[in-house]
Amino acid sequence: MIRACRSALCRVGVICTLGLPVLLAHARVSAQQTDPVAEARRLRDIGEFTQAAHALDRHLAAHPDDAGVHWMRAQLLYWAGNQDKAAAAYERALTLKPNDGALRTDYAQFLIATRRLTRAQQVLRQDPGGAGADGVIAARESLARALSPWGSVGQAISSDNQPLRTGGTHVEAGFHPAPSTTLQARVTGIGRSDTRGTQRFTSSARLAGRWAPGEHRMSISADAGVEARERTVFVGAGSVAARVAPGAVVRAGVERRVDDGTVASIDTVVMVNAAEAAFDRSAAVRFATVVAARTERYEDGTDVRTMYAWMLVPVARSLRLGASGSWQDADESRWNGQVYAPYYTPENVRTSSLLGELRVGGGVAKDGIASVAMQINGSYGIGREDAPVSAPGNGRPVTFAPRTFSPWSLAASANMPIGRRSSLALRAEHRESAFYNVNSATLSILWFAR
Repeated sequence: MIRACRSALCRVGVICTLGLPVLLAHARVSAQQTDPVAEARRLRDIGEFTQAAHALDRHLAAHPDDAGVHWMRAQLLYWAGNQDKAAAAYERALTLKPNDGALRTDYAQFLIATRRLTRAQQVLRQDPGGAGADGVIAARESLARALSPWGSVGQAISSDNQPLRTGGTHVEAGFHPAPSTTLQARVTGIGRSDTRGTQRFTSSARLAGRWAPGEHRMSISADAGVEARERTVFVGAGSVAARVAPGAVVRAGVERRVDDGTVASIDTVVMVNAAEAAFDRSAAVRFATVVAARTERYEDGTDVRTMYAWMLVPVARSLRLGASGSWQDADESRWNGQVYAPYYTPENVRTSSLLGELRVGGGVAKDGIASVAMQINGSYGIGREDAPVSAPGNGRPVTFAPRTFSPWSLAASANMPIGRRSSLALRAEHRESAFYNVNSATLSILWFAR
């Protein structure tokens, strides 16, 4: 009898020991399911920002005047890349709590980050006083910097397998005549050389402008300038972009540029007119993609057509992985039996690659100065092309044969603040494609007038 009781008590103890944590965990899950705010926090912590915002909709259906939850929903929508809905949620929260300095500061910083500067000016005109005053003052400083004139100077070097050696310096300055308008000027000097001992120096001057009315629902950009080479040439570009979805635009543009990717281009000025159309979601912080088509026409009438697409999806807080594909083809070949001259012409080039992106750092430190931000990008793929195997001659065209290659790239960049008004940017890259193998590095310093 006693042994039976002891056995029964042991079984009860085991059941309680093992079952109690399960019951408690089940209770916590049930509580999260019945508490939309707690469920939203759980989803937020694992990076599911859109689902977290949807969870808050259930709470707001019953409590439409909860300013704190509207604020939280605005942040989640911004992190999910839906800027328009985030702005609407911020507006609702600010209407409910107009004297909350922290809320006003956060909303203003969102408006500055998304370049909605006219509305940022309006939000920051009111001084809430109290605990939120310092934050509003800091946001006003950020807004002044966003509208401030700026300047930059930089150095770039590269070495490729043509072989070409290039080094250049640029000086740039710009300002905002209005919150929706940007104007800037850039002067560049570039020296190029090859193994034959040929050296050339070129200089260019360009003026550029950008207009983004309607809180960036549309933007128009244009630039024009001259380049002094063996002859003076006019270059420029223009584009129009319209926002069609959160974080996504449809854009179309034209460009006139100089092609300088071959040794022959040191002695010969090769002009190219190009046009491109794309669905562009490259600025999205989570799922990003671009699908584009491009055509280029050279001065001798040869057309080069390109189609490409890529996407990146988040797999961790700072890591995105993805894939890309491209196709490129020219009407005629400029292969002379030894090199492409005076410019490169692809022949049915197809590539498929895997992509990776890692971001570290960034944000704002406690003293109000941005922290160091670093980024690493890489790709590796498989490529196929119809490679030239014989030179034209005696009425015979160039002949081609299939060839495979492995395109890959690796790039690292860092942006380091130098006080409150300036920053130093560094970038290094190695890239290999069907035609080019190139190493490059850039350094630039950016500063604001205020």
